[in-house]
Order: sequence, then C-alpha cells, then structure tokens
Amino acid sequence: MTDPAPNRPTTLAQVAAGLGATSLFFGLFGCCCGVLPLIGVPVGIVAVVLGLLEHAKVRRGEVTSASGMWALIGVGTGALGALGGLIFLGIMGLGVVSEGGVIDKFKEGFGSP
Repeated sequence: MTDPAPNRPTTLAQVAAGLGATSLFFGLFGCCCGVLPLIGVPVGIVAVVLGLLEHAKVRRGEVTSASGMWALIGVGTGALGALGGLIFLGIMGLGVVSEGGVIDKFKEGFGSP
C-alpha cells in the first residue's frame, strides 16, 4: 500500500515541532514571568524525545523525509527552550540563595536566631 501523501510529515513529527515551539516560547520568552520556564523545561524534553523517535523512523525509511525535517525542528526548538528555561531557573535560584537575596530578606523580616 502506498502512502497517499508522500511529502506530508507524520502527526508525531508535527507534534514534536509544536511542542518544541511551545517550549521555546515558555523557556526563553517566558523569562519575564517566573513560573513559565518551569513549563518550558519538561515540554522541551518531551519535544526532543518525540523528535528523536520520529527522526529514527526517517533513518529506517519508515516515514518520509518531510517528517524528518519537522522532527529536527522539534528537537532543535525543544532543546533551546529547555536549555533556556534551565538557565533562567538557575539565574532565579542564584538570586534566591545569594547574599542579600530573597532568603536573607525573609530571615530579616522574621528575625533569625
């Protein structure tokens, strides 16, 4: 049986690319809102995993090369989004634990022993 649309990407490849774009948005562009990078990191990891799974199918010849392109877009954007989210969360963490940071301000408010 032949594929009715040989140049169309598979649904899994499109999902990987969509999740990658979502992760990129939440991980990198969500820096102005504190909780958004928390969403970007796991979504990015899922996008990378799905993209790699779909790209493996392309290499085995199970799906078209159009799916491979979409899968690689998902891998790239998912990795960028997850990495950006992790970097931003690290920067936020440094601000919380650094001297004069949020923890010190909290202790000053309640009087540390």
